[in-house]
Amino acid sequence: MIQLYIGFEGYTAIVPNLYLGVEIGFANPEGSIYIEGERFATEVTFVPIELNLKYATRVAPNLVIDFGAGISSNYVEEEEYGFDFFGSDSRDDWLFGGQFFMDMNFTMNQIFIGVNAKYQVTEDFKDYHYNYNNWRIGGQIGVMF
Repeated sequence: MIQLYIGFEGYTAIVPNLYLGVEIGFANPEGSIYIEGERFATEVTFVPIELNLKYATRVAPNLVIDFGAGISSNYVEEEEYGFDFFGSDSRDDWLFGGQFFMDMNFTMNQIFIGVNAKYQVTEDFKDYHYNYNNWRIGGQIGVMF
């Protein structure tokens, strides 16, 4: 399923080519599920907060490739609304996780534009046997200070 995800990140160099950074993101997908033949509308709020370490190297004069990994704490809130009655159900949890990723950026002075791919693993949602493991593939644009 393709969903919109918006993230903000910041990194600082700790030694040449090695960077420590944080990222916070937000996704809010909506859909529907069937439970015992009854249809429910669903809405999920997903907010990952990540601490990452990455290695970046310039492979051409204006091309930088980096890869890294990190740990995360992910807030998840699930809401279900029944169509045949006015009730709703809501639950939330903080899920510990980890991720690994790769970016490729074209640089122009202090501006960059690029693509990225990330796989994130999370623990199971409380009292349920499912998790929020996810792939994220997207674009990015930013400024280097």
